[in-house]
Amino acid sequence: MWRKFLAGRYGMDNLTLVLVFVSVILLNVNYVWIAGVGLLGYSIFRVTSRNIDKRRRELQSFDKATAGIRKLLIPVSEAIARGLISLYKAAVNYKTRFQQRKNFVFVKCTKCKNTLRLPRNKGKLAATCPVCKSEFTIKT
Repeated sequence: MWRKFLAGRYGMDNLTLVLVFVSVILLNVNYVWIAGVGLLGYSIFRVTSRNIDKRRRELQSFDKATAGIRKLLIPVSEAIARGLISLYKAAVNYKTRFQQRKNFVFVKCTKCKNTLRLPRNKGKLAATCPVCKSEFTIKT
């Protein structure tokens, strides 16, 4: 049913998403919620519009107007993504360490601070770091 209704209509784009986001924020503000309802109505109009050329021109105008802001935000969003990825890797690393804690001990190299995994309960071991090749002894 919805596919039939939306056939030949414009659909969602970045401008519509921004309009919906701003309207949701405005709906929570006293006396300004009317503007939020108006923006929400306009975004629904854009999604269901059959005048695709006009909606594309509006999107191009929006893209030109926000190009500078997006240039500033792209490095920020990439930095946030890198941070989230490193947090995920740290969580996975912690999980594997936690699972292997009975059989292995994890120590840091004295020179390069790289983490080494050594077998547990083997007494004194002479460990060699695979990164910096420094040798040190450690009691496991």
